Amino acid sequence: NAKPYRGYAGKITSLEDAVLTLERRGKEGGWTVDIDLTEETKYRLPGAGEVTAQEFETYVTDALAAERTIRAVTKAVKAEDGTITAEAARIIPKLVAGKVTSVADAELILETKDSAVAIALTEETRYGIPGQGQVTATEFTEYFDEATADDKVVKTAVRVNEEDGTVTALGIKVLRANGPKKKVMRFIQRLRNRRVNRIVDGMGEAK
Repeated sequence: NAKPYRGYAGKITSLEDAVLTLERRGKEGGWTVDIDLTEETKYRLPGAGEVTAQEFETYVTDALAAERTIRAVTKAVKAEDGTITAEAARIIPKLVAGKVTSVADAELILETKDSAVAIALTEETRYGIPGQGQVTATEFTEYFDEATADDKVVKTAVRVNEEDGTVTALGIKVLRANGPKKKVMRFIQRLRNRRVNRIVDGMGEAK
């Protein structure tokens, strides 16, 4: 009598009275879905791992009050009456893409389409380079220095956690150079989709 589960992902618009509301997007426009949270619901935050319901609520409330866009993915069960109940909920790290203008020991400056963004680097930050896979922070810096010396542009997609005004890099992936803009955007969208699928799969199978 195993119950099927579904992964619901979208932008959080509210969290009130143990109901998480997500705004979803589709080809025919957007819509919202209400997901009930219970005492059994498990929660995870970027860079923090598993947290309590209160910590999750505080994170979401503070982000919404600061008018920051945050997205979540839930593993949920949908009842016959249409009620959706979350077994697990997780904040999806924000994805920022742009041109790297500088790399220091603890900070990366990324030039996006809107502005320059300072992103903090930590010992937990992971790095990926096309053709090399995962590399160390030193190897990433050397790659950037060599590219800069050859007048090449280094574009990256960065998974970040934004809290208390600080943007911290969880993972940095170098995009292949000289790709058309549409191709790069399609790559970033595929990266987002794969990330959501891995998150849902990682939440485990429904009992």
